[in-house]
Formats: sequence, structure tokens, C-alpha cells
Amino acid sequence: MNLLSVLLDALVTKPALSALSKKTGVKSSSLKKLLPAAVPVLLKFLTKNASDKEGASSLLGALTEHAAAETAAEQIAAADSVDGGKILSHIFGSNKEGTLASLAALTGLDELDVTKALSGIAPTLLSALSAAVFGSGRKRRSKNGLNLSGLLTMLSGKKSCSLGSIVKGLFSGGTARRQKKDSSVNGSELLSYLLEQIG
Repeated sequence: MNLLSVLLDALVTKPALSALSKKTGVKSSSLKKLLPAAVPVLLKFLTKNASDKEGASSLLGALTEHAAAETAAEQIAAADSVDGGKILSHIFGSNKEGTLASLAALTGLDELDVTKALSGIAPTLLSALSAAVFGSGRKRRSKNGLNLSGLLTMLSGKKSCSLGSIVKGLFSGGTARRQKKDSSVNGSELLSYLLEQIG
């Protein structure tokens, strides 16, 4: 299972969706539609941002500040939405407004709800990537343990087993459930267009 699959399985558990719904006021059913569309886009932007030495260094620095050992649901409940909004702005850059509008159009959600939801999961997303890069808890590795190539490999999902185990272990507070093909929006033309624009 690759990193994207592990992240989605963790974020769409009932406890995680419930925590995010309670935090944002967005219905769990709407969040379950949004997250499978939004998380691949977030990872794609992170990959693009980390495609040079300066960007990778900046991302690795951010990951050192977002380490957590709690479950996904616990992290979402405790997340600072203001910090989450800043993370989104940094990830999307000048493309933030257009990307959020496109995700809103794709999922049928209000753009404000998309913003609130993604701001709510942004710190948790970084903590998951932090666990994949550095390890978690007492087994955290030096930040020098992953170079630019390794970071890009992780974000692209090409490196799966060990990273997936680390992140899944970090988010082990809920039962992971794979997304059914009929509920996935990854194949939509709009999502494909979004990914192509940043690729």
C-alpha cells in the first residue's frame, strides 16, 4: 500500500471524519467525497514544491515542526485551523484560490467548506509525512536521513511498504477502510486536469 492509500484510509475512518466534521461543520458524507479528491492534489503540489533543493529543504523544515504521535482523529480534533490555513497557502501558493474553487466544483461543496476541511487536515497531513520521513516516537531519525531524491520518491508514492507501515502505525487509532472504486473521484476529468496543471 503506497503513501496516498495509507493517508486516505486513515483520513476517511469514522473517527477521523467525525472529528473533522465536528471541527468544521461540514457533513461527514461531504468530507468523504472531498478527501479522496483533495489529498492527491495536495501531495502533487508538495511534490512540485520539493522538486528543487530550496523547496525540499523548506518542506523538511516544516515537517520537523509537525511531528505528532496521536491518531488521525485526535490530531484533527486538536489541530490549529489558522496554522492549517497557512499551510494550505504555502502548499498551493498563487494557485490556492483556483485549486479550491476547482475542488469545490468537482465535489459539489461550497468553497468555504473545502477551505475549512483542508485547513483542518493540513497539520495532520504534515505530521504523517513527518512520520514517513523521520520515523515516529522514539524511533525518529535524523532529518538528514532523507535527501531530495528520497523525499520526492516518498511523495510520488513509488516507495510504499516501509513508509506505509510507519504512517499506518502512526494513525492506528482507527480501522482503515479502502475506498471503493465507485466512490472515488480520482478518475474525473477535472481532477486529472488539476494534476496535469501542476505536473
